[in-house]
Amino acid sequence: MIYAAIISEVVTTEEYSINPRFEVKKPKDTNAKTRRGDNIYYKINNEWKQLENNFHGEYEFESDLSSERILICDDFWYFGNQAPLIPQEFLGIIKEKQGIKYTDDKVVVNNFIAWLKTFKQGELGSPSSLDNTFQAA
Repeated sequence: MIYAAIISEVVTTEEYSINPRFEVKKPKDTNAKTRRGDNIYYKINNEWKQLENNFHGEYEFESDLSSERILICDDFWYFGNQAPLIPQEFLGIIKEKQGIKYTDDKVVVNNFIAWLKTFKQGELGSPSSLDNTFQAA
């Protein structure tokens, strides 16, 4: 598991692109970390455009915009290259690839959240693609 989060808010893609709260999520060429910003879409004359970025191109455009929902997570754990071993009891709720997985088993969810909270929140490890050029906060 590379990343886990508790969804605190859902906004539209358009709101994400224009709301000043999310300006910090726009990619900037300052350093390896800021280049990874995910707020890369905006509208001009009611047509979606993409900010220049190193991780999404024309091939991801359609799939990136296939949902109008952006999940905002105030509580998150980014493990990156410091990913912990997942206890056996939670393996059924873990998504094996990129994306999101839903479960409605409240007992398992509450136990999983309790387990997550044994870790410090925030960025705990580096993305392996950055070869240690990103320092966790």
